[in-house]
Amino acid sequence: MDIFLPFQRISGLMLMNHKRNRWYDSYPDLSELLEALKELDRGKMNIMLRNVKKIITDTDGDLINNTVMKYPLGIDRRWYDKDPLSWMTINALKFADDSLRKRVVAFIAGEMRNSKRREKMIAG
Repeated sequence: MDIFLPFQRISGLMLMNHKRNRWYDSYPDLSELLEALKELDRGKMNIMLRNVKKIITDTDGDLINNTVMKYPLGIDRRWYDKDPLSWMTINALKFADDSLRKRVVAFIAGEMRNSKRREKMIAG
């Protein structure tokens, strides 16, 4: 009998529950796209995040300014905590209104579709 099995089950449940409690999980489309964004290479991710930040700034410049002051130094639990651009952009969306979140979702989804089309054209 493996004595670590119960702990692994408990850990797995805790991890699953944690993922369901993220602020963006209340917005399934955004949640799915953020998970996809996480998988992009760093260069593509940064381009996408800069464009999302521009959408946010153009819509509500105070949202970024208010968010940046809350940057947690020394905390890097989540993939987007690791750099200020991703943290600031994604956390600004936490406080955005639904209209802005929908615009960002539409932008990211469109960019992901365009990226896949380009990759297919290049491949053949």
